[in-house]
Amino acid sequence: MTSSPQAVFFYMTRQTRVRTDDQDTLKRMARALGLVFTLLAAGIIAGFALNSLYVMESNELARQATVAAQHHHQTQQLVNWAQVIENEPEGQTRQDARIRFAERLQQIQRSYRLLVDGDPALDIPPVPEGVRQYFYGPIDSYDALLKQFLSEAEQYLLAHGPAVETPPDVADHHMISTWSIGPLANSQQRITEALQDHAAKAFHRLWLSQTIILTLTLLLLAFAGLYLLRNLLLKSAQVVREHLSAQRRLMAIIDSVEDGIIEVNPDGSLIFANRSAALTLGQSSDQLTQSTLQSFTRLSGSDGVHIGVALERMERATAAAILLTRPDGTCFRAALTLTPIEGQSRAIITVRDITRHLHREERLRKLSHAVEHSPAPVIITDFTGVIEYVNPAFTTVSGWTSREVIGHSPRMISSGAQERDVYHAMWNDLKAGKSWRGEFRNRRKDGASYWVRSSIAPIMDDSGSISHFVAVQEDVTVERQALQDLEDSRRRLREAIDSLPQGFAIYNADETLLMCNDAYRALYGAGVGSVYEGERFVTIIRAGIDHQVYALTPEQKEDFLAQRLELFRQGGEREIELKSGRWVLASETITPSGAHVCLRTDISDIKRIQTELESARRHADEANTAKSQFLSSMSHELRTPLNAILGFAQLLQMNRKTPLTERQGDQVQQILRAGQHLLSLIDEILDLAKIEAGKIPLHMAPVDVATMARDCQDLIQPAADSANLTMTVTAPSGVWVFADHTRLKQILLNLLSNAVKYNTPDGKLWLNIAPSLAPPEGKSGPWIVFSVSDTGLGIPEEMRNQLFQPFSRLGRDTSMVEGTGIGLALTRQLVELMGGELTVSHLPGGGTCFSFALPQTDGATQITL
Repeated sequence: MTSSPQAVFFYMTRQTRVRTDDQDTLKRMARALGLVFTLLAAGIIAGFALNSLYVMESNELARQATVAAQHHHQTQQLVNWAQVIENEPEGQTRQDARIRFAERLQQIQRSYRLLVDGDPALDIPPVPEGVRQYFYGPIDSYDALLKQFLSEAEQYLLAHGPAVETPPDVADHHMISTWSIGPLANSQQRITEALQDHAAKAFHRLWLSQTIILTLTLLLLAFAGLYLLRNLLLKSAQVVREHLSAQRRLMAIIDSVEDGIIEVNPDGSLIFANRSAALTLGQSSDQLTQSTLQSFTRLSGSDGVHIGVALERMERATAAAILLTRPDGTCFRAALTLTPIEGQSRAIITVRDITRHLHREERLRKLSHAVEHSPAPVIITDFTGVIEYVNPAFTTVSGWTSREVIGHSPRMISSGAQERDVYHAMWNDLKAGKSWRGEFRNRRKDGASYWVRSSIAPIMDDSGSISHFVAVQEDVTVERQALQDLEDSRRRLREAIDSLPQGFAIYNADETLLMCNDAYRALYGAGVGSVYEGERFVTIIRAGIDHQVYALTPEQKEDFLAQRLELFRQGGEREIELKSGRWVLASETITPSGAHVCLRTDISDIKRIQTELESARRHADEANTAKSQFLSSMSHELRTPLNAILGFAQLLQMNRKTPLTERQGDQVQQILRAGQHLLSLIDEILDLAKIEAGKIPLHMAPVDVATMARDCQDLIQPAADSANLTMTVTAPSGVWVFADHTRLKQILLNLLSNAVKYNTPDGKLWLNIAPSLAPPEGKSGPWIVFSVSDTGLGIPEEMRNQLFQPFSRLGRDTSMVEGTGIGLALTRQLVELMGGELTVSHLPGGGTCFSFALPQTDGATQITL
């Protein structure tokens, strides 16, 4: 069975009162303490009275010392004025000095009587007995010295009267140097020192009395404090034990209450929280006592303001439903009851979580069939902006379920890219009771952003206060993306146009400039001021003519303008020479909508290159003609002696009358091989030159691939056998290709010869002819693939770019294998002349494969190129 909060409050206030007998004990202690302090106060007063007497004595001695100092100062001034009188024999200065001298003489007499006899009216006592001896002593008494000094001063004053001038032979006593000033000053010094000594002794007595009184006072206070503290600690320990016992009983009762109970100060700081409050607010009791009520709620709204005002005034108040926020960010509604503690500036607040109850009631009122099945996302929040409801369409658009967003702020779905001013304007309108419309960029659960067009309106309760907000949204992501794409396209178009090195402009159907880049404006030089958006094409051309942009004579201007307008309106291209000597290609294009697209390309370099190319072509034709003549001449000049050498070598081999020795036979054989190699080299060089000159004839006709394969095998097989190589030939029968028979055989023999020369010992080579699985890129119809493969060392990747260069042997110039480096270059060009492409690939495990494809034919076509 649990107790009510009111019963707990009554018990806690009753137990916190101090019992009557404890109060009597404290009163008796207070009376004893008052008596001790009375005695101490009396002692302090007596000490201060004695201290006052010493102070008076010290002040009197100080005043006497002051009078003595004044008296001494006056005697010095009297001497000074006497010197002034002596130095000024006549004049007003002498008369003023004599008056001051007489005044000081009287002041000295008065200060002397004040010093000796004192003056009660001025609180100056007579000179002390210890000092009086200096005034009337038997030897060098100050009284006698002063009287002598005053007498001398009076005689000096009489001798220096107003009408008397000082004679040169005046008596000695009339001179300042004859005065008894020295003994008088010494006596004054002794009197001053005696008065200062009496004052120092008086101050010492004053300090000693104050020290003794202070020490006694501190001792009495310490003994009294120790006695009272002992009794007070004994009583306090007993009271504390009783209060601890009562507090434990009270805590057991408070912790058994289902409602949360917290004790707060007027500023909202928490003093105490029971177990239920800790569970409800999501923190431990120790953590709660370090928090404030404002850390869980902003005390906004009518209920919150009511609780806040009641807490400040310490009045009883209740709140039916106030929003509280736990440290983990979760929010809940609670019913609060505030009860002030009588006689203390503290209050008890009971907290009851009513979140579920409110949710059940609110869902019955807000969630309807229409909202649930609306295709537009709907969000309902409380007046603080905490989400209470979202419909299924919201989940479809955003990916967030209702369970994930309810109880949180809509900020959790914000992308963070929205300007703060938008939120400020929205909340200002909503708090004023107005509807708000705008667009938000939100964040889906998967992290992707999306745009919504949102209409938000406040919901009023029965009292006319805002209780909730409802937001109806429309997904406009596609629309925004389309607008953004359009804007990006426009921006990219503008950037592309501005980045073009050519001049670019667009005119509408009315021949008015819509846009252009800087390169277009730069073409008009001084007339660039006329090139702006909205200007007509004919005006811009006229400005260019007037500012002599074009290389025109006066007679050509009108014809040029007419031609440019015709080209602009009909479309086309025209090369235009500018006054600066540069050339521009003007291209005019008319779009289907009637707009004009103008492109101005600087072709000055092209015109220059064309001139240079024309000159180079003429020189090349001349060089090619010379090369052809040279090759024709050299072919005859080389072949004639070479044929003679080969003929005589063959005669030596066939001479039966005088047979050759074995050594001579080998030497003749070497002559024949070298001659044949040189003859083939000449043929290849001539063929390569003819191909480069485009003068090699081709007799394109159907070629039987099987017959071609057998012929090539018969010619290469002896060389393969001598190198101990295995040769394999595969060719389909009844298949024809469209090629030059002689050149095709030359291609295959070159490839097969290389496969023999550059193979490994006991290696293999293959000639494979087969239909292609697919025609080459850009071709159609059936094609036949020719492949020559070997098991040689292969061709390094880094050297393949040199493979088809004339006279390049890929670093094998010093090897024992004969070759010139022309064969592959010639082979490739012959393949390309017949419409094929020679490719090379590296075989797995070593070796190389050369292949090309030629179109298949039916065997009846014949063409000569």
